[in-house]
Amino acid sequence: MRQPTALTDRRTEAHHPSQGNGNRTQFPYLHSGKPLLATDIKTHNQILTRREAWLAAANPRDFAEGMLRLAADPGLRRQLGENGRTFVEAGHTYAAHQKRLADAYDWIDDEIQNEGVRKGIGPTPGEDATDCSDTSNTSA
Repeated sequence: MRQPTALTDRRTEAHHPSQGNGNRTQFPYLHSGKPLLATDIKTHNQILTRREAWLAAANPRDFAEGMLRLAADPGLRRQLGENGRTFVEAGHTYAAHQKRLADAYDWIDDEIQNEGVRKGIGPTPGEDATDCSDTSNTSA
């Protein structure tokens, strides 16, 4: 039976560009609280910093050095794992995305309402848009 290595025993996640789109896969890795070893390429470093993950140059030597460094340093593994989890929970969970989307819809709604007011159509802010009781404008 194969013996676990320092990396697999401590559940470090390694992500290489050949594994597909890093933006979709790195969040579950980070949220797990495990340290993440990723290549320092645009799809990773436009979201991650060296605070949340070990970013290695996209070549075999530097990637291997990152593995060895993480294997040798439990404190670094722990810190990267904690920072990664905190990073995801602060802004990249379902609830965080749901709030951003709701805020965007609220902003769009406000902009539509304000544009209508500027053009003299629709209710003014604070006025109930469903109140149709004004009968002063009758054409009979």
